Amino acid sequence: MREHIYVTPHQQATPPSAPNQYHQINQYRVPSPTIPPPWATEIMQDIKCIKINVAKLDKLEQLVDRINARVEKLENESKMKDTQINDIENAMQFTNSEIEQSKQKIKDTSSSIKVLSD
Repeated sequence: MREHIYVTPHQQATPPSAPNQYHQINQYRVPSPTIPPPWATEIMQDIKCIKINVAKLDKLEQLVDRINARVEKLENESKMKDTQINDIENAMQFTNSEIEQSKQKIKDTSSSIKVLSD
């Protein structure tokens, strides 16, 4: 690997020092071309975390959409069952009413037969 040499008009050529990622030039800190500065590294890590979290949010959104679809289906089925139950209750009331009327007719007919047979 070739080392970069930094030169300024007021300074002689200086090879970068291995342990330090910054090189002293004219009392300014200049980042090494191979190692990003800490703030850039931090920003890159934050961006990676954001990407991961966005992917997780996308998966959660898909899950919530599927759950919403199931809930809507269950609500529709429940409404249909409620309608069926109301229809059955109405039919039962009608049937009970018809049975009571039939019972009354049978009683009346029985009474008439008894009167006629006596």
